Amino acid sequence: MARERKYKKRKRGYRKHFSKPKKGCKPYKGLVKADEDGFIEGFCGFENPPLPAIRVLSLFDGIGSALVALDKLNLDVEAFYSSEIDEKAIKLLRFHYHDRIKMLGPVQNLTEGKLASLGVINLLCGGSPCAELSLVNPARKGLNDPSSSGHLFFEYHRILQYLTKSAKEKGHQFYWMFENTSSMELGTKQQMSSYLQCSPVVRCASQFVPMKRKRFFWGNFPSQSIEESDRDGINLQYFLKPYREATVHSMPTLTTNSHSQRSGREQCLPVTEEGVPSHLYITEQEQLFGFPSHYTDGPNLSVTDRRKLLGKAWCIPVVVDLLKFLCPLFKTKLQSKADISPT
Repeated sequence: MARERKYKKRKRGYRKHFSKPKKGCKPYKGLVKADEDGFIEGFCGFENPPLPAIRVLSLFDGIGSALVALDKLNLDVEAFYSSEIDEKAIKLLRFHYHDRIKMLGPVQNLTEGKLASLGVINLLCGGSPCAELSLVNPARKGLNDPSSSGHLFFEYHRILQYLTKSAKEKGHQFYWMFENTSSMELGTKQQMSSYLQCSPVVRCASQFVPMKRKRFFWGNFPSQSIEESDRDGINLQYFLKPYREATVHSMPTLTTNSHSQRSGREQCLPVTEEGVPSHLYITEQEQLFGFPSHYTDGPNLSVTDRRKLLGKAWCIPVVVDLLKFLCPLFKTKLQSKADISPT
């Protein structure tokens, strides 16, 4: 004998509940008139709520790699707060961006009161100094020594905790990204991951440009794999002037020291010009990092200064790839122009 089905009694008004527009959507107020096929004349669906412009806090900002990446993604940056203490980097930021960036000084000065005065922050990014964490440095002090620059990681974590709590209370979108060298002790990596409550992803600049620069990135961005890029086969020659010839296919990791450009047992320079060995031009190095040519050509900055600033910067294509998920979540520059254009 077939079993009699029992149907759950629906609550009163359930149809009205499911037919309501989503939260934040404006209801359609036009005339509702269906044709013979059941289509509603003049109805184009509920209006989507406008996307917000992104507000960013960048710690250990350097020469503004985060802002360069966001500009390449065409995101409308409503506010960009920069925490940096290197006077030459600050000078360069002011030279390029004037009032577009608000300088906040050292991270230690960012108290809860100061952070609260910034208002909504949608993206926190930064990479604390890695010189005292890198295996390349035999005299490294590590993460836990208060006199070590590596100890500044805990300042990032403190600010991250405050902004995460603030975003939950205020109910706005909040994302974060933290970067550091992949050449660190396993214990240091595990301690950082424990504080940040996630494991890092590994990204290398060689997936985009002919240069090695392997880094760890922690964050609450969605996990994504980098698709094979046409740039995987690009030779260093692509970034050189026509009268200069590359002696290597790809560069090693470029640091603040010009000696890092040498490769192989014979420590050869990467370029020859009219048969004479040569270092990379600083403009060629800027392009390898993803910056426009002459980006570091600021007031009273020598070539050595510019090379040191670049050696501490992020590789822009890597950061663009990691942050591209923000594009459908926040307003773009094109959408901002459409908002102010006459109808």
